[in-house]
Amino acid sequence: MLRLNRESNNKKENKPKKNLLMINMMSRKLLRTRMLDSSVIPKKTQNIKEQLEEEKDRCLRLNAEFENQRKRLQKEKENS
Repeated sequence: MLRLNRESNNKKENKPKKNLLMINMMSRKLLRTRMLDSSVIPKKTQNIKEQLEEEKDRCLRLNAEFENQRKRLQKEKENS
């Protein structure tokens, strides 16, 4: 009777391991197919490049605004 309980416990323990193994294999297969899909990577890089350009433009404009404000304040000090 003890042996049966041990064997049934072992079978229960193996089941989650098999499930995890299957999930791992499926996720690897999915990653491989996504990596091989040539349209995914260029779209993402293009999107990132566009975001980078937008941020650069925003930073340049903010810097220009700051410089203009600094010059205005400097002129006001000189006139006062």
